[in-house]
Amino acid sequence: MGVIESAKKLSEACDSLTKSILRQTSLAHVTNPLNYAWEYHESYLSQYSGLGAKTLLLGMNPGPYGMAQCGVPFGATSIARDFLKITGEFTDPVGRHPKRPIEGLDFERQEISGTRLWGLLQEIWARLKRFTSTCF
Repeated sequence: MGVIESAKKLSEACDSLTKSILRQTSLAHVTNPLNYAWEYHESYLSQYSGLGAKTLLLGMNPGPYGMAQCGVPFGATSIARDFLKITGEFTDPVGRHPKRPIEGLDFERQEISGTRLWGLLQEIWARLKRFTSTCF
């Protein structure tokens, strides 16, 4: 199974878990960026997985300003759009908090941790291809 198929399977498992949690708790707002920002995430996976990386960075910034907007782990919208060249469309997710808009790559507020991480990686590896052949 490839990376894209694995991401879809993981997203589906998260959706099942979310439904179960929502039935058992008083949570009102839960979203899955791999659903509504799937095209962004797929753009990231298509461009940067399978390039021979020996180091895998796992995680996401779960707040409303990072991956929640751009579908890229540790994401910040300006980094995703301008440095990583992420493309695609998104949809406004069902169940999102009314005070937490999803604007995709046009979202102006930047996720600080994502900006710091990708900024550091950009400094260390001046060319994106050098980084992505080492880390994913």
